Amino acid sequence: MRVRPERLTINLHPEKGDPHHFDELYASLMKWLPQWSSHFGATEFTVVQLDYINLIAVETTPQFVDSKTGAVRIGDVLEVFSRVPGQSEGLIPPYDCDIGILIDKTRPAVLRMHVHGIEFRPLLGGGVRVDFQAASDRRQHPLTATEVGTETKFLHDVVIEKFDAVFTAKAKASFEPK
Repeated sequence: MRVRPERLTINLHPEKGDPHHFDELYASLMKWLPQWSSHFGATEFTVVQLDYINLIAVETTPQFVDSKTGAVRIGDVLEVFSRVPGQSEGLIPPYDCDIGILIDKTRPAVLRMHVHGIEFRPLLGGGVRVDFQAASDRRQHPLTATEVGTETKFLHDVVIEKFDAVFTAKAKASFEPK
């Protein structure tokens, strides 16, 4: 957790074999936001942001890494790379794609999706990060602490919807707990 007078940031870092879930983040937010708000006298909130970072690499998802080359089979993971037109032997880095999405023109919320290759790391190979960043800019109509919780849930739903649209069926099936 990072606490500053103008910002409260809560990060959940996954542990190998024990990923965190939104409910944990939400519980932490609802526990600490009132305390932070009271301490700093904050009654209105103008920005809510939710970030998800997904690492596709040998240490996280070996099923998508070529055992001979260490390269991520990105076409097996992301829909946007699964049907690249024309003949090829495969896709190689750099992978770099940045997309901004207006979620709903009646609501000041946007989603940014960034796909980028991670530099080759000896013994670990390469990797790909797929980041989702959903944010609401409420400077025109600030939120209360309760509304921050509601907005955070809305942003989470947006990330999940786009996650489902972006990852291939094969990737989503492999992400499910065994």
